[in-house]
Amino acid sequence: SATSPCTGSATATVTVTEIIINNFEINSHCNGTNFELVVSPIQSNVIYNWYDANGDYLGNGASLLINNESTYVVRASLSTCFTSKNITIDNIYCDIPKGISPNGDGLNDYWDLSNLNPTKVEIFNRYGIEVYNRDNYRNEWNGNTNKGQELPSATYYYIVYFVNGVAKTGWVYLNREN
Repeated sequence: SATSPCTGSATATVTVTEIIINNFEINSHCNGTNFELVVSPIQSNVIYNWYDANGDYLGNGASLLINNESTYVVRASLSTCFTSKNITIDNIYCDIPKGISPNGDGLNDYWDLSNLNPTKVEIFNRYGIEVYNRDNYRNEWNGNTNKGQELPSATYYYIVYFVNGVAKTGWVYLNREN
């Protein structure tokens, strides 16, 4: 009988490496006085490209410094696989506000440090007596003491502590006039 030259057997080993590029998020925070978008977690060999809302290319890398409130898109790609995620930023303010006016008008009623993510805030009156403190502060102080007593219009000294161990000090003005 004749044997077909197209028959035979072979053994092959196939290794499949599964990398899920969809498994990330975009975090936003202040980095000093700059506002930064960061991919988390950062995956090795993945290329991150950033675009604005119009699709214009802004740069590459796992982070992007921005200076406009807008929607941003990051495209993560690995070989021929890719995915995109977006984030809308409506507050890029990274300085410590110089004053508050808690008069109920919805503007500067609270001392907003939410973009700065401080680990602790301490506020003192002009005599050096602590009138307010809070761990993991975001946007809570409205000119009252820890016990809820209304403080008078005045300049108050603050210490703001950050996760990297740095502390910033300065003065914040509390204005009770309408």
